[in-house]
Amino acid sequence: MATVEITSHGSTIALDGRRLRINRADAASAHVPIDDVDFVILQVPAVGVSGAALAALASAGIPVLLCDDKHLPAAWLHPLGVADVFDPDRARRQAGLPERTRDRLWRGLVIAKIAAQADLLSRRGSDVAARVARLSGEVKEGDADNREALAAQLYWPGLFGRDFRRRGDGPIAGALDWGYAVLRALVCRSLVVGGLYPAIGLHHRSAGNAFNLADDLIEPYRPLVDEIVVQAAARDPALPPALWKPDLAALGEIPVELDGKILRARAAIGETIASLARIIDSGKGALALPRRIGGIEHAGRMASDVVDGVL
Repeated sequence: MATVEITSHGSTIALDGRRLRINRADAASAHVPIDDVDFVILQVPAVGVSGAALAALASAGIPVLLCDDKHLPAAWLHPLGVADVFDPDRARRQAGLPERTRDRLWRGLVIAKIAAQADLLSRRGSDVAARVARLSGEVKEGDADNREALAAQLYWPGLFGRDFRRRGDGPIAGALDWGYAVLRALVCRSLVVGGLYPAIGLHHRSAGNAFNLADDLIEPYRPLVDEIVVQAAARDPALPPALWKPDLAALGEIPVELDGKILRARAAIGETIASLARIIDSGKGALALPRRIGGIEHAGRMASDVVDGVL
């Protein structure tokens, strides 16, 4: 699958049959089959996209990420459902999921997230890895004692140094935000394809958030982004975008261990979502969650995933 990222001002995207025709002022046109597209990133604001192209992307369940003049995520264009996969009856079951089940599932997501954070810290040689790992074993139903936040207080300084502030405005925070936006797009698309309604969350339930469920399910996969950024920062603390954007755009290819199998992240996310759909339909079962996030040095990026001159 391809991540289409538009980086040139004045570019246009139009529909040509079942393909996107991408015209750029500084290069020859490129054609990308819609069926091969995972999501579209408009990194610069001065891009023209036809209504027909947007409608075709929406029909295929493909989100579009809009960035501002600082190349940071500004808005989403995301389909709320695809007619041939979206089931209103399942949406009602999803909305009516018992509170106890929601708390149990959220506990599993938090445990998996903290365990993945501890594993990344351990591979980076951090002396707080063991303390973070212990917190993963202390998570209660619904994370009532907020072990997720306690782990974060150890995790971020352990990964990026004691002066790092996650809510800061430095290059690390910016790269993380950009990566999480790409990851969120991947989760959102998988939710739509999996027939779940993105706004109906487990733990996140904001009335103004159309992607509450994506914000739940993204949690154990966030270290995919963290690892790419920490490795880039080790090479150059200034973090020029060329150092991390290609890897973040391709994070769906990073290997993940899930249920004893090694899968690409995109496939693992799909398995997690499919397991949630089964729980919603049957009222029982456990989420399929990642047990280990593989190192990005093992990510097999295939030639078919890259559109020459676009990504």
